[in-house]
Amino acid sequence: MLTTDLIRVSQKGESIEPRYIKLDKPKLLAKAERLIEAYRSHVGNPRGVLEEELKDIIGDGTDFLVQRGLAKLLADRSNFVVISPLSPVELRRKVFEATAQVHPVAQIPDLHHQTTREDVLRGVAEELGVTFEAVEASLYADLQDAYILETFEEIEPEALLHRYNLALAQAVLFRASRMQVWLRNPDAKRLKQLMRYVKFFRLIAAAEYEGDDVLITIDGPMSMFRFGQKYGLQMASFLPALLLCESWTMRAELLWDERREPRVFYLDSDCALKSHYPDKGVYLTDEEEHLRKRWGQLKLEWDLVPSSRMLRMGSRDVAVVDYRLVHPDGREAWLELLGFWHRESLLRRIEQIREYGPSHLIVALSSKMRVSEDDFSDISDQVYLYKDVMHPKRLAERAEEVAQKL
Repeated sequence: MLTTDLIRVSQKGESIEPRYIKLDKPKLLAKAERLIEAYRSHVGNPRGVLEEELKDIIGDGTDFLVQRGLAKLLADRSNFVVISPLSPVELRRKVFEATAQVHPVAQIPDLHHQTTREDVLRGVAEELGVTFEAVEASLYADLQDAYILETFEEIEPEALLHRYNLALAQAVLFRASRMQVWLRNPDAKRLKQLMRYVKFFRLIAAAEYEGDDVLITIDGPMSMFRFGQKYGLQMASFLPALLLCESWTMRAELLWDERREPRVFYLDSDCALKSHYPDKGVYLTDEEEHLRKRWGQLKLEWDLVPSSRMLRMGSRDVAVVDYRLVHPDGREAWLELLGFWHRESLLRRIEQIREYGPSHLIVALSSKMRVSEDDFSDISDQVYLYKDVMHPKRLAERAEEVAQKL
């Protein structure tokens, strides 16, 4: 993430617009490669040595903020560790105690002051039973410049520039008081994926339908009395998940600068930002592919219709209906595919169905998830437990039991 001092934006009226960089500039790509190479080549070296080279690369040109931002993103991909044979804190205590006994310590010994820094360190080394070199290396090993670059996660120059533009947009969201996202006729799997990210990042959100569209309203970090910084990081981390969706518009209300002036920030699915999150939103499991194929082959009265309807399960959870099972007489049953969840999560969803779920909702789950019919015997008509594949005829039979005219 970019820190506040690295944000580059423009203001147009009440709108805040990040000053994105152009990805096709050869000089910028070359600079990104030099920065990446600096981190790559300094694995195993002290951070201070790396920082000195970064200063030479970044320089003081007109684009130094961009260069510093790129270096910050590379630092986020790096792991710096303290490598010390001795505890620096405990060692300094012993050195200071030894120094106090012979104070003052001379840089150059003379007739009255003959004890030097080296003498003190050698005395401490002898007391601890270690070498002088071990004491010298450990004394200030916990200072930031002495941290060792242990590992660096590689990235291509063009990908780094993409991450920079995304990081600019994310940094703006740290000042958000509210975010609204409109999803236009969303696919069920995309919607389910997005709501999983909302829950994963513990965002305070409400979702509702507007015709075939979905409006998701999320409280921003500037609306929080406590935990604002942590919550801001969570909201910023949510943005790459939104970029995975196909058709959307986002409006974030901001409280900008120290005066907290009201501003707005807009994004939509036509923006050039790229997500680095794995995209599993349109992935069909083997079980679901088999279900669709077999349903099309069989002449059943019930139609299997993809859906993205949301159901609120209590105050915090949302279920997304994957399919509507529709009968010609107007009756419907809804089907949610739970897939591979932890047993605890499955049992919680079953409990939610007991308390909040509509009676015409069917959930399909694999017996491989270590659940049995004893876990839902009181709502057995709403839970379809399968072993290897889902059988259309059995789901149609279950629909006959729970369907309603809507």
